[in-house]
Amino acid sequence: MRRRRNNRLEKRLCALASTSYNTLMATNQIYITKFNGEREIFEPEKLKKSLARAGASSHYANQVVSHIESELQDGMSTSVIYDHAFKLLHKLERPVALRYSLRKAISELGPSGFPFEKSFS
Repeated sequence: MRRRRNNRLEKRLCALASTSYNTLMATNQIYITKFNGEREIFEPEKLKKSLARAGASSHYANQVVSHIESELQDGMSTSVIYDHAFKLLHKLERPVALRYSLRKAISELGPSGFPFEKSFS
């Protein structure tokens, strides 16, 4: 049932974007759901860059991305992808995983960081 609903949604999105549904499915593009509810095509390069910014070596970043791609499902949320990448990175490069986790914690403070500043002033 859920897959059928996703197919209908993808058909509508394709119609809006003037792309045929069969063309979309032939390219094996998988959509992920962002935190704000928007859906976008999964781009492995974005994940790879995120891991590299945290300090992961290109070898381990590629390993994590390959693993994520093999288990990726249409409609998977970015938070589930992050959690999975964090667990894999934690096994491979623990210090890098901690930096990756710190980046998420800081981003959860919001754009202003005001709650953090208020508690320490």
